[in-house]
Amino acid sequence: MLLNYVLAAFMLCCVLLLYVTNRHQILLANPISKRFRPLAYAGLALSLICWLLLLSFASALLMWFMVLMIGLMLMPMVSLKQER
Repeated sequence: MLLNYVLAAFMLCCVLLLYVTNRHQILLANPISKRFRPLAYAGLALSLICWLLLLSFASALLMWFMVLMIGLMLMPMVSLKQER
């Protein structure tokens, strides 16, 4: 059970890394180098493999897509809440 939360937090960190490498991000003053983008993709692939080891195929794929979708939707919204 705890491993599910740790894995979801790891995925959100990978999504955050993916977001801050984008040139349209507003979380940081300047985006970080695009050389970190493959690291984010590798982390997301690793998280999919870990989900597949923990859950059945359908559950793992659904959980991976759900956390990925929520993370990709919430990162821009969270960055809008920060004060400038």
